[in-house]
Amino acid sequence: MRIVVFGPDKRIGALQGNRIVDLKHGMSEYLRQRGESNPEQKAAERVPARLLAFIERGAPAIEDSQRVLEHCSGVGDRENQLDARDRAGLAASPP
Repeated sequence: MRIVVFGPDKRIGALQGNRIVDLKHGMSEYLRQRGESNPEQKAAERVPARLLAFIERGAPAIEDSQRVLEHCSGVGDRENQLDARDRAGLAASPP
């Protein structure tokens, strides 16, 4: 995993292929999809948006970041599979 700092706010992200994944935002979405309460607050604690806080959190921040990347990768794979079926004319017909 390659950690990067991006944008005018100097947020933490990770390279995934040729794109940057905003780790705090990704964690928030991951927690929201799992039905967690206060996903924004929990995400900010688990994967801080600032580099120093991320480093201070240590291994748990790295582990949570990896979880975000795995989640984002799975979402992208499903979207790509749907796109491929659409192009092949295999998408389900509307009800």
